[in-house]
Amino acid sequence: MKRKMTEGAPEDGVIVHESGFLRAEIEGEQGHALVLLNSPLPTVSLALWRRAAVVVCADGGANWVYDDLPALAVASGDYDGEAAAREALLPRYLIGDLDSVRPEVRAFYAARGTVVIDLSADQDSTDFMKALDLIQGELRPNGGALVPISAPIVALCGSGAERPDHDLGNMSTLFERAHRRIALVGRHCVTRCLPAGRNALRLTEAEGPQCGLIPMAGPARATTKGLQWDLSPSMEMRFGGLISSCNKTVAREVTVESDAPLLWTCCFDD
Repeated sequence: MKRKMTEGAPEDGVIVHESGFLRAEIEGEQGHALVLLNSPLPTVSLALWRRAAVVVCADGGANWVYDDLPALAVASGDYDGEAAAREALLPRYLIGDLDSVRPEVRAFYAARGTVVIDLSADQDSTDFMKALDLIQGELRPNGGALVPISAPIVALCGSGAERPDHDLGNMSTLFERAHRRIALVGRHCVTRCLPAGRNALRLTEAEGPQCGLIPMAGPARATTKGLQWDLSPSMEMRFGGLISSCNKTVAREVTVESDAPLLWTCCFDD
């Protein structure tokens, strides 16, 4: 039985964060919006694709889908060959300034019904931001969002430390869009922004124990419960000082109350 998702829904003033997209029983219209960024695909990519309600490639993300996703699909046993997998695994949208997607990849998807949106005139926002604007309905003629407001947005970013400028830019976008629950999923880590206030992280069995709380937006004081090394308001976190890296979860629910937004990272097994 599929469970209705309540990602980001306030409960008694607490913002709830869940990683239900990592669980197989949630799919289709109750699923998440999946954004593929211009970076190597984590091994969990195929599973997240299957469970998504809509798939959006952000510019060069389409190259990785075209080149690497079919091999993951063949290895899973779902397709006889990469050509068949490539024909079946089609994103609904390809969006961005389109300076990174290869011409033959763009043509391949356009010929098979993918909606290609060229926003090359806009150089003030990243391709990730453009994809989020599309999902949230800001770029659609009727203004309709692609997924319900309660559904999470999952962005695949497996670059690791190969492009720290891109990684930091993506993390900045999490803070800029903190009103939406957006998760960056890497090879073995989920990263999200926790807004200032009270947050509850309901972890799946796959998540933990390695985790961290990073004061990306400036000095912060927090109270936590459910970590091996819990924080208290007497401990100010800041870059150049204390940050709660290399922490561990000791409970399936972690609570964080802070006076400033924090970056949460948590490892997972795929």
